[in-house]
Amino acid sequence: MAQAIAVFDQLATQPDVTASWRNQALYKKAKCLESLSRPADALAVYYDILQAPSVPGSEGPDYTWYYKAGFDAAGALEAQEQWKAAISVYEKLANLLGPGSDEAKKRIDQLRLEHFIWEE
Repeated sequence: MAQAIAVFDQLATQPDVTASWRNQALYKKAKCLESLSRPADALAVYYDILQAPSVPGSEGPDYTWYYKAGFDAAGALEAQEQWKAAISVYEKLANLLGPGSDEAKKRIDQLRLEHFIWEE
């Protein structure tokens, strides 16, 4: 598993890597970290994807891996009962106005209702 993580790191840091390949490599690295029972490290990698949905010079955000990382990060936060942090991730996904934004908005509403979390 360590070798896979190293390969994904190498791919993600290539100077000419596209947003899609970068985000896919980071996402798969996060999945490896989850399988090694390192949820905090996996969450950090998901956040790396969410911080840079596109790579300079690319054609824009990579929705597929961006939304996968976002929903998995929010799901991990929900599993840890970190409701406000999960809502924050879902808000980031909703604000991108991509193909997953409606689903993210629904999760925000559901979490707010279930856990009595209102906007501050």
